Amino acid sequence: MTRGSDIDVLVAGGGAFGLWTALACLRRGLRVAIADPGRIGAAGASLTPTGALAPHQPGRPTALKTLQARALAALPETLAALEAETGRRLGHARPGRLSILPDAAARERAEARLPALRAAQGEACAILAPGDWPAGWLEAPAAQFDPRTARLDAPRLLAALRAACEARGARMLDGAALLNLAPGPEGFALSTGPLRAGRLALATGAAAFAAAGLPGGPEHGQAARLALRAPPGAPLIMGRGLWIVPHADGTVGVGATAEKGRADLGLDAQLESVIDRARALCPVLREAPVLSRWAGLRPRAASRDPVVGPLPDRPHVIVVGGGQRIGLALAPACGEAAAAFLAEAPPPDWPDAFLPSAHLAARAPA
Repeated sequence: MTRGSDIDVLVAGGGAFGLWTALACLRRGLRVAIADPGRIGAAGASLTPTGALAPHQPGRPTALKTLQARALAALPETLAALEAETGRRLGHARPGRLSILPDAAARERAEARLPALRAAQGEACAILAPGDWPAGWLEAPAAQFDPRTARLDAPRLLAALRAACEARGARMLDGAALLNLAPGPEGFALSTGPLRAGRLALATGAAAFAAAGLPGGPEHGQAARLALRAPPGAPLIMGRGLWIVPHADGTVGVGATAEKGRADLGLDAQLESVIDRARALCPVLREAPVLSRWAGLRPRAASRDPVVGPLPDRPHVIVVGGGQRIGLALAPACGEAAAAFLAEAPPPDWPDAFLPSAHLAARAPA
């Protein structure tokens, strides 16, 4: 770490990846500043109204599946520690998931997969029929129940992460955009002025790929939050291109669309179609008013793998991001790994496939 700087680590990006990285650095005793073009903890793709945390289906093991399984297993303890530190509830629970089986053929396929699913997730996995879930919650002939799927209220999480970082002394630079990855004589150039820092954590979501020259870009998503207190114990519902997520605060998250390469933050008829489909499947939602509509740009690498580690030609820059639609689950583990790189103590078990160099090599022509 470069000493003589005002700050040990500048974290560019105030979403889930940036805030978990900042908190992990602060816990290591590093001096941290967090910069974001908007308000830290209150903007970006991390604020999705859905917040579904679902494990991968059984199949061929990969580094991503291993990381996600480890991250989901550690998440309850990680979130409990954050709640204890901040006194804030994060809306985390594990009510399981109903995956809609719309016809007999879908049910037959699910029954064929059930032994493997039970081996991975336990005997609670089952094929359910109406009457097995709360009345009015789902209108479908059958559904597959997976017990390990959880939910998390993303806006509450980000607010708690910001509070934890502030309490530990992080400098919060709201409205400060990073202008250049290479520090000048006066430090890193921000739209609010220069800042001296030993290292940079680049956690600006989809924008990080272009800034770092990495393959990947935005995936536009839209979702909504409706006012409804779900029946007690109601599981999440998953259909084709659709999540219905009951939250503890008397709201339900509904989403989400996915458009690769779209870089605006507009809302359109696609979201209204998602809301209509959710109401058709979930009778108790039919009169529920829409409280808010959301659009965000998910960071999508060339693969679904996260990108965490130093840039080969700029080792002072540690990229932390990716994960596409499972970023909320991966962010704590990725933040810990990024903090290790920033503290110049690289995690010994971090997969090479997640390093920026691997993503660059995958793009290079043969």
